[in-house]
Amino acid sequence: MRKMKFICLVMVVAIALTMLTGCVKSKDTGSTASTQKETQEPTNEPVKLDKITFATWVFYTIPEVAEVLEKLFKEDTGVELEIVHFAKDNWEDKLNALFLSGDIADVVRLPDNIYTYVKQDFIVPLDDYIKQNPEFKKMVEANPAIVENFTIDGKIYAVGSKNECYFALWFRDDLLRDLNLSMPKTLDDFVDILRVFKKTDINRNGKTDDTIPLTTSSYIIRWDIISSCFGVKNGVYLKDGKYVDSTLTPEYREFMDFVKMLYKDELIDREVPTKGLGDARTTFFTGGAGSIFMWDDIYDTLKKGLNSNGYENCEPVPAPPFEGPHATGGLYYEGASTPRGITKQCKYPAETFTTFFNWYYLHENGIISTSRGVPGYSYKVVDGVMVPDNDKGGVGNRGQGFPPVNPFFEYPFKFDPITQGEYDSIKLISKWGKEHADDIKTIRPSMEMVDYYAIKDDYVSKLEELFYRYVVGEIDYDYFVNDYKNYKKEIDLDGIIENMNKKLK
Repeated sequence: MRKMKFICLVMVVAIALTMLTGCVKSKDTGSTASTQKETQEPTNEPVKLDKITFATWVFYTIPEVAEVLEKLFKEDTGVELEIVHFAKDNWEDKLNALFLSGDIADVVRLPDNIYTYVKQDFIVPLDDYIKQNPEFKKMVEANPAIVENFTIDGKIYAVGSKNECYFALWFRDDLLRDLNLSMPKTLDDFVDILRVFKKTDINRNGKTDDTIPLTTSSYIIRWDIISSCFGVKNGVYLKDGKYVDSTLTPEYREFMDFVKMLYKDELIDREVPTKGLGDARTTFFTGGAGSIFMWDDIYDTLKKGLNSNGYENCEPVPAPPFEGPHATGGLYYEGASTPRGITKQCKYPAETFTTFFNWYYLHENGIISTSRGVPGYSYKVVDGVMVPDNDKGGVGNRGQGFPPVNPFFEYPFKFDPITQGEYDSIKLISKWGKEHADDIKTIRPSMEMVDYYAIKDDYVSKLEELFYRYVVGEIDYDYFVNDYKNYKKEIDLDGIIENMNKKLK
């Protein structure tokens, strides 16, 4: 059987401690309170925190940035914030080592799959703390997706700092305009546009034989943009109240044959089977491709890339969902991510939640500094417009998504045109996604389904391998079916799905 990829927390503590060398900024990691000594039992008296520690591997690793953020937090809350870093390489292993050593911060940036941390009793449920903070509760009720992926056995253990997001179809608007093309309303319209692109010198080099109508990355889940048109998804997902694998259905074959046709007719990038996200972006904004499947927040990157490569009179524009043979497609859904949780080692979790989480998600400075940048450092406001200080890293994601997860928040300034374009496109794509959620939204197995997550990575890799071998014509459909069936039997996928469905009842 293939090697299973899964987070293993049962490791020798000595090894865990060795991994910590050089990873932690300070060993003073428990929150402290000025009204109580560490050896005292908790009382019902109000606790005034002195310090909160926050462990993360990304965003605040530049000491100067961390210091500015810590200073801002202190000014707003009266509590010291200490940002503890662990190295980016194999960061989940290093986080696990911190938990095992007991030298863990109060608040941590967790992996999206928090199940193991819950079962190891490493993090605490947040439900009571959310209820005790009315504004936070109101935010969660208005945007429940930020806790849905982190709710286990009916309890909330973390809060996402990024909203639900989508992979969308993006076009160069200059091509649509110059070729007198409209946004596709059907899958056939989409193919017609790609065929027009194929005959067009889209990179202005006097040739058409190097034109790529559509590019994207190889990760098979992204093809849910198209598979949704056929009423199926890639891999295991929830449908009609139960988990299913539709890979061997007639509809899934229709989907594969459609992608095979795109590849045969050179309507998609011939490098897609091995292409990464970065390479796909570069292909698009250097003029090599007329369209791309890419994240909903990619506008600014694509716009700047196009402009810097000589396509000044050009906008990247997202396409609305379009109708396929069986359902609506054109968007791929992904749930909220990037959770923050409170560790079991935190001495005063209620007070830590009220101070840190309320600031991070509800306070104006907390929202702006984590979704755009630290005021007075990352940007300044000139005539009511945010002006990035690019010498200090400029603005961008600093740990919280853009727009922020609090749907009631409005930024107290205007944005430059590129940032506004990013904001508007994210909001528009999200609106489309909600309108067509029944067809577009894919609900993957919950993190409680540990047997599935033990084989998930290898399983998706195997499906991806067979999918592309079929698309490029290396294997026929009979080979695809037989090899897939054998692999399913090897990992007992049907048994895993059956057990998952039993847990749903």
